[in-house]
Amino acid sequence: MKRGKLWIVFFGLLASGVLLVVWNYQSANTWFVRGGTLTLTFKPWRKESSNKIINYTHQKRGFGTKMVNVTKEHHWILMWRHPWGVQTEGPRDGKDLGKCTITYDQKRLPEASAVIFHYSGLDRETMPWKHYRNPDQLFVYLTMESPSYIQIGEHRRTMSKFDGGFINWTMSYRHSSDIFSSYFTSANTIFENGKQKVEDLLAKKSRTGLWVVSNCKLLPGSRMRYRYIEDLIQAGLPIDRYGACFRNKKEFAALSPEVLHSYRFYFSFENALHCEDYMTEKLWTNGIQSGRVPVIWGPLKADVEKLAPPGSFIHTEDFKSPAELAQYLLRLEKNETEYRRFFDWRMNPDERTKKIVAQHYLIREEQLCDKLQRPFSRKYVESISDWFFGNETKECLQN
Repeated sequence: MKRGKLWIVFFGLLASGVLLVVWNYQSANTWFVRGGTLTLTFKPWRKESSNKIINYTHQKRGFGTKMVNVTKEHHWILMWRHPWGVQTEGPRDGKDLGKCTITYDQKRLPEASAVIFHYSGLDRETMPWKHYRNPDQLFVYLTMESPSYIQIGEHRRTMSKFDGGFINWTMSYRHSSDIFSSYFTSANTIFENGKQKVEDLLAKKSRTGLWVVSNCKLLPGSRMRYRYIEDLIQAGLPIDRYGACFRNKKEFAALSPEVLHSYRFYFSFENALHCEDYMTEKLWTNGIQSGRVPVIWGPLKADVEKLAPPGSFIHTEDFKSPAELAQYLLRLEKNETEYRRFFDWRMNPDERTKKIVAQHYLIREEQLCDKLQRPFSRKYVESISDWFFGNETKECLQN
């Protein structure tokens, strides 16, 4: 009788053990539905020395399309790595965004509502992903460089580590990104004291054109823009040139604010031709924010019109040759009435202008924080390579 009871106890304990194993297996696996197909994503458990159980997954995909509503009073946004591994690049560690905080502490990965990967962010990782991955956690791909630079300037760097549905959202200078990241950093104050500000700016104008450049020959676009500037000068247009290309960076740094404010035009020439929406500080900081009329080469005019205030710029596409553009600029600097019209948008902005400028108000991390506080549709980007390189023009990617 005693032996029978012992067998009952033994089998009871064995059954309990089996149930515990099954429960742990179910807990360690996550089921997703994508495209009507049930996909099992295995998440092995690993015990850490701190006695914390951390979840690691080798699966990069498996996201359904349901709405996600992450209700948290506070969100951690994890920058997986500083851009290019340079400690001074990227947002400040601990930056307070209201209901979100930026961190570089990878130990916070399980807590993070979103993880931002700069395009260099997986350089030290072997794929597939071996770390924690929560299905409601957003993995965000970040780039502020053009496809031309990444593919040619960085020796044909690929984005293959980000492919296979690893990324949920994109964050870049492209208007079509999930998070639009603008180089226009003072848009929310650009209309302040509009009329008086413009009058003060115009009173200081006495020089023609300014161009500051350090990338001389690295990319095809670098060489093309250099030749265009040479043609403008050959046509009689005065352009003061500074930067590493002219070995006078120190001289530029020594220029007084009075001299810098005296230029009527800034040559916002990008290092890439016809890359979608690629407009950098050359247009925004050196041109519009500094009170100079930007003369644009590189992005298509149609792309500029989506993002820049109407009537705020001059585009090389509107001229048959550098010589024709040079003659126009020479006439414009002698006609204050015509030149002043390039500042009308600041003094009397219409609704279209306000709407365009409003696109630039929030920095990218603020936009991400704002979106995390609202329900969002779960999605994934099947191929970052296709998203970034696949739809670009042949001019953008020419070697």
